[in-house]
Amino acid sequence: MATGFSIKVEGLRELQKALRQLDKLDTELFEAHKRASYLAANAAIAEAPVISGRLAQSIRARPMKTEGRITLGTNKGVPYAGPVHFGWPAKNKKPNKFAYRAIAKEQPRILRAYEADVEKLLRRLKLRP
Repeated sequence: MATGFSIKVEGLRELQKALRQLDKLDTELFEAHKRASYLAANAAIAEAPVISGRLAQSIRARPMKTEGRITLGTNKGVPYAGPVHFGWPAKNKKPNKFAYRAIAKEQPRILRAYEADVEKLLRRLKLRP
């Protein structure tokens, strides 16, 4: 003999709406990460040492849903990006951490842009007045 039971969940619609907003949040935050990573990449490009120009051309913004990042030397023709930036002790090459310096210089601007994007998102989601 089977007995039935039921569960009543109060606030299920509100929970579902909140979960949909969280899904939207990922997409919206991607835009903030994108803007920040492009600011950082442009700063690194401006500071890159120039011999042929290929190192600067290889710098890319790589925005993701969870973070913004940049990459150096993504082209096959620029295998030296890592040794230029981080040095090569075996070859007595000192590091030229131009990307770190560029991002440090641009950090206030990047943070202001990121904060503005997050504030705009919070207002749109009605989490801020």
